[in-house]
Amino acid sequence: MRKISALFVFITMVMTSTFAFAAKNCPANLIPMYEGVTKNEAMLKADENFLSATNRIAEEKKWTSNQLMEHLVAKGWESFNDKQDPITAMKRFNQAWLMYPNNSGVYHGMAIMSLVIKGSNQYPHCPYSLSRAEILFEKALAKEAPKPGVYADFGKLLFLQKRFEKAIDVLLTAVEMDPNIPPAYMHLGGSYAILEKYDDACKWLRKAAEWKNIVPPNVVEEVCQKAKL
Repeated sequence: MRKISALFVFITMVMTSTFAFAAKNCPANLIPMYEGVTKNEAMLKADENFLSATNRIAEEKKWTSNQLMEHLVAKGWESFNDKQDPITAMKRFNQAWLMYPNNSGVYHGMAIMSLVIKGSNQYPHCPYSLSRAEILFEKALAKEAPKPGVYADFGKLLFLQKRFEKAIDVLLTAVEMDPNIPPAYMHLGGSYAILEKYDDACKWLRKAAEWKNIVPPNVVEEVCQKAKL
């Protein structure tokens, strides 16, 4: 039986922060892709108004369709990263999905927001789960030109689910696409370590350690002592 190393314990403790929001039921605009929602007349009118207003702004700014798409996705990440507001972020990603259902970024955003909101435990009636998040990640990867961050975040989810072989495949793609994603190196190293492939684990953890505070030096030392390097 494989032992769970200090590395795995460390990584599982580094979880995304959660935020406190109160609600008794799940609002429709917090459900990814509004799945299962039968929209009433007012909701359909709100969608129509949003689409019209957004197109009008794009025309005024002379944005291309791609520029508008990137703007809408960026608004979602801005709400989450800058304002620490995953609730508004989920709403923004759903709005972006209305206009661009084939965009990888909207599914990536919805996957992350569903996990963060689920972790807050303040919306128990919302249909958030690890399996649903995985479906959203798979959708993101199936769309055109998924970004490296999609692979890195999906790899983290797989790691935390202890699905290490698949995590490695996904994370290797992330670092091949972008060598500047330190958490991907950490999760790669952790996956290899738990699979007792210590040479590979040591290599990736040393790369992760090149970034400050990504992985403790004693953890790298613990794994590399078991390697042949």
